[in-house]
Amino acid sequence: MDKEHNKTQEEPTAPSAPDGGSGAAPEAPPKNAKERLYDKIPLTVKQLDIILVVLAVAFVVFLVLGALVGNGILPGLRLF
Repeated sequence: MDKEHNKTQEEPTAPSAPDGGSGAAPEAPPKNAKERLYDKIPLTVKQLDIILVVLAVAFVVFLVLGALVGNGILPGLRLF
């Protein structure tokens, strides 16, 4: 009776993969640049999205200002 009891408590062995591999789960698909950036910075997704939007708006504003000053529409700004 002990032999039957021990048999039922043994964990079943995992079936081998048909292609002869280790039977491990397939790798996750590669992450895009945004996901890799989120993994490196300890911020919430919402906070990082807000930062990225603010930086994008600032880039566009400075690009437009540079074009206006370069074409003579706005007078040049003297910092020194």
